[in-house]
Amino acid sequence: MKKKLLIALTLILSVSLIAFSLTACKHKHSFGEDNYCKCGEPNYICAFTYEGNKITGLTEFGKTLTTIKIPSSHNGEELTTIKKFAFAESSNLENVIIERGITRIEKYAFFATPNMATIDIPNTVTYFGEYAFFACGLTSIKIPESVETIEYAAFSGNSYIKSINVDENNKNYTSIDGDLYTKDGKTLIQYAIGKDASTYEIPDNVQYIGQYAFSSCDKLTYVKVPQGVTSIGNGAFCNCTSLKTIIIGPDVVYVGEDVFYNCTSLVNVSIGYNVTRIGRAAFFNCTSLYDITLPTGLKSLGDAAFSGCIGLTKIIIPSNVTYVGSIAFLNCNKLEIKCRAKSQPGGWASDWNKSNCSVKWGYTGY
Repeated sequence: MKKKLLIALTLILSVSLIAFSLTACKHKHSFGEDNYCKCGEPNYICAFTYEGNKITGLTEFGKTLTTIKIPSSHNGEELTTIKKFAFAESSNLENVIIERGITRIEKYAFFATPNMATIDIPNTVTYFGEYAFFACGLTSIKIPESVETIEYAAFSGNSYIKSINVDENNKNYTSIDGDLYTKDGKTLIQYAIGKDASTYEIPDNVQYIGQYAFSSCDKLTYVKVPQGVTSIGNGAFCNCTSLKTIIIGPDVVYVGEDVFYNCTSLVNVSIGYNVTRIGRAAFFNCTSLYDITLPTGLKSLGDAAFSGCIGLTKIIIPSNVTYVGSIAFLNCNKLEIKCRAKSQPGGWASDWNKSNCSVKWGYTGY
C-alpha cells in the first residue's frame, strides 16, 4: 500500500514538474529583448507584487532588473495605483516606464532610488504623494497634463535634478526656468536643486515658498526672498549646507518649522520686520551663525528654534514675545541672551533656557 502511495505521489510530482516546465519563462528569468515587464503574457515570471488594484513592489526577480515597465493590468484586472514604498530603495532601478491607466503614485513610491535616471509618466496620472521621488537619480522629469495634485516634497532631495518640466496644458502647475510652481506662479513648490547656480532671487510674484522647496540644495550660497512673499514653508531650506546669506522680505509673517535646519554655513540672516512667528527648530544646528536680529513684532519662538547654534554669541528677544519654546537655545554655550522684558513672561516654556545661557532682563541697548 505504501509502495502504491509513493508511486502515486511520484506521478503527481512528475506531472506538476511537467506543467511547470510548460509555463516557466522561456527567457530564463529575463524580460526578453526589450527588457520590459510583460505581465500576463504566456511564459512570463512576474516581476511585481500586487494588492487589489495596487502595484505594491518587486519580486526577488524584479529586484534584479534595471529597466521595468509598470503594468496597468494584471490577470485581467485593472491597476490604478503605485502603492507607497512600492519601489523604495530599489538600488538597481535605472529606467522606468509606467503604462497608461495608472492614476496615482503614492508617497515614498520611488523613495531613495539613487540610480533611477529616467521615468516615463503617462497622461493618466493625477496624483503624486509626498516624497514620491525623494532622493532619486533623476536629472529631469516631465509632469503630464493630467496631474491634479502634487503633495509637498514630492521631488525634494534630488541632488541631480536640473529641470522639472510641466506640460503646457496642465491646469494646475507650471514650470518656470525649470522650477515647479502652481499655475498662477504664486507658490514655488520645488526648486530644481541640481542646477549649478550659487545665487538665486525668488521671482517677485511669488507669495509662498513651499515646504522643502530648496531642501538639500548644496550649491546655493545666497538667496533673496522678495517683497510679496508672506510665508516660508516647513523645511524650505533645510540641509542647504552651502547657504551663507538669506534675505527675508518685509512681507513674510511666518518662518516655518525646520526652515534653516542644519544650514551649517549660514552666517548672514536678515529677517523681515513683519515676522511674528518663528517655527520649531527653524535655525537648528546653524553652527556658523554668530549674530541675528529678531524683529520687534515677533510674538512666538518655537521649540529648539536655535538649538545647536554653537557659534551664536548674542540675541535680543523683543518685548512682544509671549512664547519661547522648550530648549530654544540648547547647546548655545557662547550665547548671551538679552531680553527686553523685565522678567520671564508666564507663557514661556519652563525649560526654554535648558543650557543656562547668560540672560539679562530689561535690556534697553542695541
